[in-house]
Amino acid sequence: MRATWKLALPVVLGQVATHLVQVVDLAMIGRVGVNPLAAATFAGNLFWIFALFTFGLGSALSIMVGEAHGRADAAQAREYLRIGLLVCGMAAFAGAVSLGGLVLFTDWWHLGQPEVVLSEAKSYLIYLAISLVPLLLFSSLKGYCEAINQPWLPLYFLLVAIVANIFLNWVFIFGNLGAPVMGLDGAGLATVLARVFSLVVLWGWMRWARTHQLRWHWRAFFRFEPARKWEMLKLGTPIGLQISLEIAAFNAAVFMMGWMPNGPVALAAHSIAITYAALVFMVPLGLMFAVSIRIGQARGERDLIKARRIAWGSIAMAAAFMALTGLSFVLFRHQMPYVFLTPSVGEDAPAVLALASVLLLYAAAFAVFDGVQVVTSGALRGYRDVRLPTAIIFVVYWLICLPVGFLLAFRLDGTDRLPGPLARIASALPIEGAGMSAEGVWVGLCFGLGIAAMSLVLRLRSVARHP
Repeated sequence: MRATWKLALPVVLGQVATHLVQVVDLAMIGRVGVNPLAAATFAGNLFWIFALFTFGLGSALSIMVGEAHGRADAAQAREYLRIGLLVCGMAAFAGAVSLGGLVLFTDWWHLGQPEVVLSEAKSYLIYLAISLVPLLLFSSLKGYCEAINQPWLPLYFLLVAIVANIFLNWVFIFGNLGAPVMGLDGAGLATVLARVFSLVVLWGWMRWARTHQLRWHWRAFFRFEPARKWEMLKLGTPIGLQISLEIAAFNAAVFMMGWMPNGPVALAAHSIAITYAALVFMVPLGLMFAVSIRIGQARGERDLIKARRIAWGSIAMAAAFMALTGLSFVLFRHQMPYVFLTPSVGEDAPAVLALASVLLLYAAAFAVFDGVQVVTSGALRGYRDVRLPTAIIFVVYWLICLPVGFLLAFRLDGTDRLPGPLARIASALPIEGAGMSAEGVWVGLCFGLGIAAMSLVLRLRSVARHP
């Protein structure tokens, strides 16, 4: 457990730092108003649906480099990085073009959200799409450093980028230092510039540092090797699907908030509560990356007993940490929303603050399940067991969690503002729905996370015994 935490600490800090960019954006946007805060939440969640599949390829890169590092094969580790940068770069470009085209040329991305939210979100989404390529390439370089037990270097550059992002937000959102007042668009521009900056400085350092020797000739860098690319895609595609299915379920919860009669209020309150839940989630998420890498290294060393100890020790650490954070949500639920919003911002602000404090109770209820399921999934990835966990995630979140949340949240009698196809389906159902509004969605999330955690733990128990 000490060795896992030694690797996990900078990874956790890196994940927290990455998420703090979003937290800072939301906190500063919340000073502009409720509608920009709701629009930023909607746009950010739609962006991550496109982004997170490509992050599965980055996870595969870390696992493969970790196995090579466990075999003391530095040349192979660098070769995996080269392949990973090519694959991840192409995937990120395709994702950015797809998201940009969806926003610019179709209305499919509206997803039944209020018009005041959509008008604010459109250009912000374009900025986020542009930032996907530098974000994923930086993540690939960061994953390589972590897999070879050098995780602190990318963390330092990431912290510098966060400071730059805060400064650029101050300049462009509020129009300081002679810049125009851009509001939400200013936050998008600041995000693009900060992500490009972090990629450039990390790549420049790794290219010239003696410990990395990443000085490929451009022809050698773009050399096509189908077998290794297929190996990465074969491992990374199920991981990307698993991450996307899970996060997209949480994103679907965001979209359901926009369908409620008090859409902007529910969306803004959900934004506050889920941001706190996601912030503490970065700790078990960092553990997930560390446990994947360490189990990969142990398998490279052919030490299966060590791999099992790494897995169960990491799960115990995640459960203990999330239990403490859940308690803090209960104790400070009335104070925490004020970080993002103050009653003086607008007439809807008091309602947002009251609902957010209630939703934080549900975040406390699923905290332990959330930490256990993500670390367990990381342990299974270290064993290269990715197909069945992906199927489990799909069944639990999309066939159980979301339908339960939908039925609890809405009254299916035509009084709720559902999108056309869903309204027709709802009217044909023989049940009326509970009408719990935002709280119903969060009950569904609690239910799904509990089932996911138990199912994945049982799968890990089987795989660890017979890898």
